[in-house]
Amino acid sequence: MNICKQCVTPTTNPKFCSSSCSAKFNNKNVRRHGSEPNLICKCGRPKGRVSKNCTLCYANERREGLLKRPIQSLFLPGQAQRFQYNKIRTWAKKFMIEWNRPKVCEACGYDKHVEVCHKRSIADYPGMTALGEVNSKENLVYLCCNCHWEYDDTEYHQQLIDKLNNKKSLQRPGYGTCWEAPSSGKGRDFHVALGDVVEMSDSAR
Repeated sequence: MNICKQCVTPTTNPKFCSSSCSAKFNNKNVRRHGSEPNLICKCGRPKGRVSKNCTLCYANERREGLLKRPIQSLFLPGQAQRFQYNKIRTWAKKFMIEWNRPKVCEACGYDKHVEVCHKRSIADYPGMTALGEVNSKENLVYLCCNCHWEYDDTEYHQQLIDKLNNKKSLQRPGYGTCWEAPSSGKGRDFHVALGDVVEMSDSAR
C-alpha cells in the first residue's frame, strides 16, 4: 500500500490516489492564466506578460527608428522621380496632422485647400539623409496650390521664401491673395498665379 503525495491517504497507485491529486501536486508552481502579477514598463505604465515595453513606449521606439531611416530606403524603385518620393510625402502629411498645424496657407492665408510643401526640396537631400531631417517642423509648411506652384516654379520663389521666413506681407502685382470669394452667378471669379481675373462658366468646365 502506498501513500498519496498530495492528500496523504493510502492508495494502491504508485504516487497519487487520483488524477486530481496528481494535478494539484504537479501544478503548485505553475502560474494560471489571469493570475500574473502587475507587470510594469520602465515608464511606469502596465505592459503585457510577453512584451518588453508598453504600447506607448513601443510606438515611440518605432517612431524614433522611422525618423532615423535614410530617405533612400523609402524610394519607390522603377518609378518616375515625381512618384519616388510618395512615401516621404505621405509621412510629411501625417507629421503635420500630429503637430496640429493649422491648415491655412502660410503665405496668403487661404484655408479651403492646402498642400504640404518642403521648403528644401526632397531631391536636394542626399539619399542617406534621415527622414526626420527631411520632414522636420522647420522644413514643412502648408501652402495653397497657387503658392505651392509659385514656390516651386516661378519668379515669386524668393518672395515667398521671404514671406515664410520673415512673416512679411506679399506684394504681388494686381492682387493681394491667391483666391477671391465666389461671385454671385453660375461661374466664379478667381485670381490665377499671374494676377489675371478669369471667369469660369459652366460651359468652360
